[in-house]
Amino acid sequence: MDIRTLSEVFNAFYVIPSYQRGYAWEKKQLEDFWSDLENANSKKKHFFGTFFLEKKGKNLFEVIDGQQRLTTSIILLQSICDFLSTIDKDGFFLSSTVKETISEIRGKYICIENKRECAVTYIFGYNNNTVSDRFLRRNVFNDPNVTCSQESYYTLNIKKAKDFFMQNIAELHKAEGVDAIEILYRKLTQQLKFQLIEVKQTDDFNIFVAFETINNRGRQLSNLEKLKNRLIYLTTLYHKPNLPFE
Repeated sequence: MDIRTLSEVFNAFYVIPSYQRGYAWEKKQLEDFWSDLENANSKKKHFFGTFFLEKKGKNLFEVIDGQQRLTTSIILLQSICDFLSTIDKDGFFLSSTVKETISEIRGKYICIENKRECAVTYIFGYNNNTVSDRFLRRNVFNDPNVTCSQESYYTLNIKKAKDFFMQNIAELHKAEGVDAIEILYRKLTQQLKFQLIEVKQTDDFNIFVAFETINNRGRQLSNLEKLKNRLIYLTTLYHKPNLPFE
């Protein structure tokens, strides 16, 4: 059984495929997530869920199940990074350890920057050029080069999650200081354990059917989400015809 910490999970790139619903967690799920982190013993490992993944290329995986937990973890990590950076701007002294934490979060969990070519490769995201992907890059990862004029129910949930974590981190800092934020970061990335299950599309196993079956647990898929998944699945059953001019 492949059990890893979040730090060990992030040795690859992850994308949420187009047939997935967007970010659906609301305040209740966020409060439970935060409570689990607060109550976690920083010296012990805690099982936190399962990721079903489909390999799409070298070090690239599509997330079939577990995207809510994975997206929430990424939003929290970026929120930690943002809050620590705000403290620095306000004139508080930050230790070299905290500054290294900011750099580590950005480089390991958010993006790889090629400063010579002025290029940014994101380690986690949604299917390219979707509303959720653009919103995540612009409003969570703070990418000034991405525009996002559209919003949806899912992007609203992303925004609420970012606001929730920024507020809770600020309250944690006020009550316990900057070291408590460092402990929170270490708990999230090194104490929580995830089971990784890699699946492959075969004649006997269909990814789209698996997605619908798995996601009938927990927060139910809406009829529209099920229809979207089913239509994308049906498109995979039809082969492109051989056109005479090809």
